[in-house]
Order: sequence, then C-alpha cells, then structure tokens
Amino acid sequence: MHEKTAVKGLLFTVFFLGLIRKAATTDQCNGPRQIPIRDKMLKGHIYETRWVRSGYAECLFICRDEKVCQSFNFVVKESKCEFNNRTKEACRPEDFVSDPHRLYVKLDVSRVPLGSIPELPATSCQEINKNEGKKLDSGKYWISLSGTIVHVYCNMSTVPEECQPVGVANSIKIPNAQMTASSYYDARYYPHYGRLNEARGNGGWCPKTRQGPRTDYLQVDLGTIQSVCAVATQGTRVNEWTTSYVLRMSTDEIIWNPYKENNAEKVFQGNADQNTIVKHSLPTAVKARFVRFYYVTYHNWPSIRVEIYV
Repeated sequence: MHEKTAVKGLLFTVFFLGLIRKAATTDQCNGPRQIPIRDKMLKGHIYETRWVRSGYAECLFICRDEKVCQSFNFVVKESKCEFNNRTKEACRPEDFVSDPHRLYVKLDVSRVPLGSIPELPATSCQEINKNEGKKLDSGKYWISLSGTIVHVYCNMSTVPEECQPVGVANSIKIPNAQMTASSYYDARYYPHYGRLNEARGNGGWCPKTRQGPRTDYLQVDLGTIQSVCAVATQGTRVNEWTTSYVLRMSTDEIIWNPYKENNAEKVFQGNADQNTIVKHSLPTAVKARFVRFYYVTYHNWPSIRVEIYV
C-alpha cells in the first residue's frame, strides 16, 4: 500500500515538473522565452498573490491561465507570485523599482492584449500601445474612464509614442502672449497665471464675472498643431477652484470643436482643493493648436491652473 502511494506521488511529481519545464521553455514552440529580470519588481499593479512550491516557473504557468495577467513579480525567499495586470512598458518608470528579494517576468506568450476584453481595460489608447510594445490596428478597445468601462474607438495612427507635458508650466516654452482668456478678474489673475504650479498673483486665472457654465474660458496656444493626449488642472493658492470643466479645441482659432467621448461632450472632473493636480488622459489624441478650458462648476470662484500633454 505504502509502495503504491509512493509510486503515485513520484509519478505526480514527475508529471508536474514536466509541466513546469514546458512552461519555462515554450520558446521552442510558441514564441520568445520568458526571461526574468532579477532584483526588480513592478509595484502598484498587483491584483493577486499566491504561494507556490516550484519556483517562478510555476508562477509563469499560472499567469498563462489568467485572463488579466500581464507580468508577475516573484518573491524568491517566500516562493510567492505577485501577478500584475500591466507590463513595465505600460507604466511610469518610477513603478519599476529595484528589490533584491524579487525578480520580474513579463508574459510574452499567450498574453491577452490590454484593452481587448472588458476584464482588462486600459486607461487610454496610448497605454495599450505602450503595454504591447508596438502600434496596434485602429479599432474598438475597452477603456476605463472615471471608473466606467466603455468600448471606444482608438485611432492608433494618431496616438503619440509618449504623452508628455507641452510646457504650459514653463513660460519659455509657452510665452505669456500664448495664454489668453475671455476675461480676467484683476492683476492677481492674469491668464498667464493659469499655469500648473504658478505662484505669482493668487496663483491661477479666474474670469471677471461668473456668467454661467461654458461661457468663460482660459485659452492656450500650443504654437503648432499637436496631438493632445491629456490635460491636468489645479486650483489656486487661495480658496478657489474649478470642480468640473469642458474642453474645446481648434486648429485655426476659428472653428472650435467640443471634446467628446461616446458622441457626448465630456465633462471632466476638476479639483477638490487648492494644489492637488488632477490629470485626465484622452483615449484618442486630438489634433489641435488651441485649447480652451471652460468651467462648468466651481468652489467659490471658477479659478484654475492647467497643463496640456501631447
């Protein structure tokens, strides 16, 4: 009886190790080998942890069976898998950190592309390209917008490789003359004080009066037509901020188009305090030279500081 149990246990061990060996060497049949990056980990994107017995190869085997698994960290001494729903390519550089107790593995074979299923939504069309390491075909993808998962069209030909601030916060890149407004309250609230992190005056722009939603605006001239991929806002240094706003964009300063998502004008969530930066990515970049921020709702007065990403 004991001999039969021992034989069964041995057969199971051999079978299981064979599966792990297959998972670790799939490059011979199905694509590139999953090479670990030692002493590194991806933080902030772990959706599940599991303890295993057979090293990181077992994590790889599990990851391939998970719909949302894009990569994993392996805690060496604890023999623990930390499964990520993103690859390091899709994330900020500061999310990929050194850790002497871990290694990182990106799933290249059998990985479900980001944004291709509702269980794995992206935050923008650009994030999809970054995660996949290449420009994908234009089409509909699953995007998470303010907590709601929607199926939107991504024009991948207009998605920039990197979404970087155009430099509204820098008066050398965007001179004062390129920041205008429908009006301004007084010398403490010039339009060119509407730069992210501006400290001059009361630290922000606000209009002369509060005429109502979608009437007054802060305008930024980018200098040339660019692909706008994100925007960010702050309140002012005094107790005033814009709690929601809409965007209108133009290539010629004559025809203005409201920014829409799902065929409806998008109302962006603004700020809830004076200094916290609230950034929103645009699922598909918009070609524009001129960008206007129109307040919708506000706290005390519709004041704002902005940055634009291209």
